[in-house]
Amino acid sequence: MTNSPVHPELPFPIECRLPQGWRAVAPHVIGAPDAAFVALRPEPGAEFTPNITVGGEHRPAEVALPNLAAESADRLRRYGQVRVDARAEVGSVRTPGFVQALTLTTTVDGEPRRLAQRQVYVSTQDTADPARRAVVELVLTTSADRIDEVLEDFVEFLRSVRSTVDDRGDAGRRAETLRVAAQADSAPGELRALAVAVREGRTSWTELAEGGAAHVPEVRELHAALAERTRRLRQEWNVPGPRSAATRAGGDRADEDFAPDWHAVRKDPW
Repeated sequence: MTNSPVHPELPFPIECRLPQGWRAVAPHVIGAPDAAFVALRPEPGAEFTPNITVGGEHRPAEVALPNLAAESADRLRRYGQVRVDARAEVGSVRTPGFVQALTLTTTVDGEPRRLAQRQVYVSTQDTADPARRAVVELVLTTSADRIDEVLEDFVEFLRSVRSTVDDRGDAGRRAETLRVAAQADSAPGELRALAVAVREGRTSWTELAEGGAAHVPEVRELHAALAERTRRLRQEWNVPGPRSAATRAGGDRADEDFAPDWHAVRKDPW
């Protein structure tokens, strides 16, 4: 694997490593000037060069990740027919994610092409403005007949992505992020249950943000639900699990793998 640079121009800076055979290029090379990072896997004679793009933006906190994924599919429809193959909510409480699998039938260099995309959306609360969320989008595009082969590289890439912002010492900010997330209309049932436990005085958002409260049944239920979701998604795409990941009530540590379970999506839409 080769090192790739940190990308401070994203809503939150990240660091990643490219799998063997991939190389970073200027975004304009593939006509993606708005991307913060682009990588290609060049292959002599290939009809289409697989690429990975990384971009990001700040969005209002009320804009749900499934809506952003739907917007992306709509934009692609300008270039041809789009089929949504799978969608799923993934990630952690503090850093929720959403994945989407698409097939695009279009024209490339005057020739008809069927392309496959795997899109991963990562979201976290904007530390400067709680009314906004910072969203990073990581996308793999390749010819549809090679998706199984190239997907392994994308999974490897996702596992390497890390935030370069280490806020583990700021338990208060993480606690506030959890509290706001629990109040959102899109909050999962397990997170809402944690809010009830806090209201009843059985734990606190600070304790949860620090990875404590293992004695609280709702925390154990959240861990069990996340583990089962990870197992099910991984099984349905038949992709090996990550090396390791420590998931806490407060989310993944800032320096852990970004994608402990984002490499898989359910066959049925979420």
